[in-house]
Amino acid sequence: MFEYSRRCTFDDHVKDSRMENGKDKFLSICECITLKVLSNSNLHLVSVDLPVANTLEDATGLRLRFGSKILSSEIPLLITITVQGKCTEVLNLTVKINCEETVFGLNLLNRIANFMVEPSSLTS
Repeated sequence: MFEYSRRCTFDDHVKDSRMENGKDKFLSICECITLKVLSNSNLHLVSVDLPVANTLEDATGLRLRFGSKILSSEIPLLITITVQGKCTEVLNLTVKINCEETVFGLNLLNRIANFMVEPSSLTS
């Protein structure tokens, strides 16, 4: 499989009013990222890796994995989103895709990175 990655920023969790109501910050970040990915593409959430950190403000190391397959050829693909930054600030995301189809993989990677940057209408 070929591996491609691209960096982008993510700030939907900062605007999310649920974080102010005592909700877990890591859970809120995971929900925001997952809702954005699943509402824009046909993927499945495979796993979430939570970081072990000294402070609860640092989201660096948070990793979400999504999986799917190309419908026309049944070729599997894996998407990994790694988070860097503090929970209350704009996060830096690294979106990585593993796929055998080069053109499809690059197009999907660019699409995911582009919609992660766009402001979401789901947050208040």
